[in-house]
Amino acid sequence: MNIGKELLFFFSALGAFNGLVLSLYFFFFTQKNTWLIIFRELCFLH
Repeated sequence: MNIGKELLFFFSALGAFNGLVLSLYFFFFTQKNTWLIIFRELCFLH
């Protein structure tokens, strides 16, 4: 593998791990009514 493919793999794995950690955090440590707020913000951002 050349350095470009290794960097791409590293940042892809880092992004996947970051998404997993954030999803676990939001699932366990936020209140349930904040899911509606997050969903509204994501849907109505322009």
